Amino acid sequence: MFWVGTGLTVVAGGFLTWSGLDTLKARDKFEEDPSQQGYDDGVKLERRTNILAGATAVLGVTTIAIGLFATDWGGGEASAQISGNSLAFSYRGSLP
Repeated sequence: MFWVGTGLTVVAGGFLTWSGLDTLKARDKFEEDPSQQGYDDGVKLERRTNILAGATAVLGVTTIAIGLFATDWGGGEASAQISGNSLAFSYRGSLP
């Protein structure tokens, strides 16, 4: 599951990069020739990019959590500890 999550995160990051570059290109075009249609298109492109950024972040955080807490990396033990305003992660064992 960890490696599947890693792959999905990389793919989502690729789409995010493409979408961000497409949005910047549309912004540059809008600045050269402003119009209501260009503005509306830019808002849609920005929304798409923001959704992709959120999806990529969720995939990344989920993948990290799977790697830390749901994957046996050779018999080690991972744990998280919350104390007041701090969060600590620890791992005991060997990594591959």
